[in-house]
Amino acid sequence: MNPSIFTPDSVGALDGEPWLRAARLASAQVAAAQPWPTAEEEIWRYSCIDDFDPTAYRLDRPTTTITGFTPTSVTEGQWRSVMTEPVDVFAAWNDAFADPIVIRIGRGQTASQPVVIAHHIPAGAAVLPRLVLLAEENAEVTVIERFLGGDHALVVPVLELHAAQSARVRYRSLNDLSSTAWSIA
Repeated sequence: MNPSIFTPDSVGALDGEPWLRAARLASAQVAAAQPWPTAEEEIWRYSCIDDFDPTAYRLDRPTTTITGFTPTSVTEGQWRSVMTEPVDVFAAWNDAFADPIVIRIGRGQTASQPVVIAHHIPAGAAVLPRLVLLAEENAEVTVIERFLGGDHALVVPVLELHAAQSARVRYRSLNDLSSTAWSIA
């Protein structure tokens, strides 16, 4: 299955540096070649994946607010620095369509307050947030990522976390999505 909104052609409309556009296109091509999951697969056995209709959504972006830290732009070396290959069609979609948020805590630094990232999901939208959290040696940070709203929405988040030696990272994800939303993380 290759829903029309998640095609390699759809990636062409997205912004980004040339390296990011090329990586997105490659990921969209990987996603297009992925088999669609079924309840016969062990990982999906207890889900209702057969009821999921990815054509029911439109691509959109969440309205995201970040407090406690100013994120940096993703660089080629940070993109897919932890998850080097998508593990399924949903991770490949995230690779192709996400606008990554990068939180990098430098060596020996401590974030004095929690970093709170709140994604407000529009109704009827397919959103694919990606957080790249990089904590260098002996860094300390607490990150709270919230997903809010999303009536009849699809949310496919990915967290890439790299904690160097002696880094102390606390991460919490809070799902405050509508009961009509699909969240596949």
